[in-house]
Amino acid sequence: MASGVVTAELLGLRRSLPTSLSSLSSMRSAIQQAYKLSAEQEFVIQWVDEDGDTITVSSDDEWAEALSAAASGELALIVQAGASVTAEHIRQLESDAEWVFVDEQGNSLPQSVVNSASTSFTHSSEANTNVEAAPPTTAAPAPEPPVAQPEVLSSRLEAEELEKRLKQEEMDRQAAEELVKQLAEEERRAEQEALAAREREQALERERAQAEANRLEKEAKEAEERRMEDERLAVEARARLEAERAAEMAAAQAAQAEAAAAKPLPAGDSTLQLDANTWGLLYQLEEMGFGNDFKKLHNVMKAHNMDLGAAAEALAAEAMV
Repeated sequence: MASGVVTAELLGLRRSLPTSLSSLSSMRSAIQQAYKLSAEQEFVIQWVDEDGDTITVSSDDEWAEALSAAASGELALIVQAGASVTAEHIRQLESDAEWVFVDEQGNSLPQSVVNSASTSFTHSSEANTNVEAAPPTTAAPAPEPPVAQPEVLSSRLEAEELEKRLKQEEMDRQAAEELVKQLAEEERRAEQEALAAREREQALERERAQAEANRLEKEAKEAEERRMEDERLAVEARARLEAERAAEMAAAQAAQAEAAAAKPLPAGDSTLQLDANTWGLLYQLEEMGFGNDFKKLHNVMKAHNMDLGAAAEALAAEAMV
């Protein structure tokens, strides 16, 4: 039966594992113990074959193939974990003095024993073969692990790699802080620009409101001016109409006066000394049917201030009595 060494590496931290784990589930359990992974922390087991291809182990057959391919040397497993496994978790594991592995039979094996064990790989076809253990008194001492010296070098390289990752994380953190500052500054500038835009919009709105108020005031003033002009024109029109009516009345009275002057005085009224206009009014009353008693008609006219209409109404009322 060939012999070899099984190691696992997660985020630069390397662990040696027992070579007697013939099933994938037992190896996954060993890795969970070695790196203190919970059931919720998912991970994938990979290894690199002689052609340099990375092989993912997802079944017992693939695990047996990996054991067979590296039966006489070191089987270096690559453990790819999710985001829940952080560099801080790895640093805490590195600070542990020793971790304890519990094998398939429930035996507790400290890391120092696991690292120094050089047991044979067991294929899945040979997993159920019962091998009688030699009596303790005749057991040969375990050989020294052939990878002891490379382990020291690997630990140094792992420490350097971890330091590089920590430096990179610090640089990433500083870059993230700078990005946050830039975003805050851009947000502040955006708020200032938005405030300035609102102020400009408010100023434009005030200007538009003032322009609208000025327009309405101008229209109201123009409307008042047109109203006053229309009223002035109406007054002038009424004045012209009254002047025309007065002229017409004056012309009519003049014509009546001329007619009265040309008309002979009634008999017996030669003592009634009247002007032509008054005689014209008396003749109109006569034509209205109020008789030709010119003295009476003249007295009624004088009683009503020579108002022809008022005198006619008084004479009509008297005739109805």
